[in-house]
Amino acid sequence: MKYQKLFIIAVVFILIIFGAYYFLSQKNYPIANVGQGLIAAKDFDISFNAALSFYRQQASQQGADDPATDKEFLKELKRATLEKLVDVEIVHGSLYEKMETKEIKQSINSQLEAIEQNNTEENVTAIENLFNVSWQEFERLILIPEAETALLIQDLNSKSIDFNTWLEARKKDLEIEIFYPGYFWDGESVKAN
Repeated sequence: MKYQKLFIIAVVFILIIFGAYYFLSQKNYPIANVGQGLIAAKDFDISFNAALSFYRQQASQQGADDPATDKEFLKELKRATLEKLVDVEIVHGSLYEKMETKEIKQSINSQLEAIEQNNTEENVTAIENLFNVSWQEFERLILIPEAETALLIQDLNSKSIDFNTWLEARKKDLEIEIFYPGYFWDGESVKAN
């Protein structure tokens, strides 16, 4: 009986260790808290690397230096990526507070269908190469947030509210915390230490 309890405790402990390892290795841990929403490290990494890939290819085409070697550029790109993800999370959370989930999903799906109807395999490949992400990641991290933003702007415009003014006010109203090392929220935007 005593050995059974020890065995069960050992198994539970091992499962906790493996679970924590998996959780951390998949980068599912939060790097920011935006109101009730979280920004995962995985999403930050994908977004940052997509932006960096874009800038590197632009620099290469123009014969400029590789921006990945400029520490200040990388620091600012990380800050801007965090800022954009905060904005995306604010829009996402606010949209679902204002509208019915079914209505949002229908609108987003119709926008995505319109894009896919006009898309070619060459366009998909070009986007995947330019941003160094899969089409599914591009859709999840770029197209869907842009569709949500467009939907929210439409809703705000119907009430004669400017989106940028609304977003600035919303940023001040929400409790936003940045957990990513070297960056913090100053009450209005992401700043680097």
